[in-house]
Amino acid sequence: MGAFGPDDTRQLRELFAAMTEPVEIHLLTDDLELRLLYDELADLAGDKLVLDKIADDARAAELEIDYSPGALLKSSRAKGKLFFYGVPGGYEMATLISAITDLGGADADALVSPQAQEALTNLASDVHIQVFSTPT
Repeated sequence: MGAFGPDDTRQLRELFAAMTEPVEIHLLTDDLELRLLYDELADLAGDKLVLDKIADDARAAELEIDYSPGALLKSSRAKGKLFFYGVPGGYEMATLISAITDLGGADADALVSPQAQEALTNLASDVHIQVFSTPT
């Protein structure tokens, strides 16, 4: 049995089916269970999710994945890079799924408001933002 039950599997298929753009996930981990979890997500998403399992440090460095387990999520809808570090368990799984579907255009709305996009476009240099979460 996989990581997701029948109801979760159905809901994930529906969410992924609504995506209009493919999302790339470049995954760095030596944890077999985590690899299988990402494989299962890729299977549920079909051609909407492209999974690249990174096997060497040189490739990870090229993609700027600094920690393991780590994943770089990319899509044509986002100009920057979104990194997800750690194991997506509990609430983090919902965050990962939301990031995938947002990047994939499951919601037709823009990722940020027009005002925020204008402010981001006018930045003089790149900005590095980190968000940390911890279970409570």
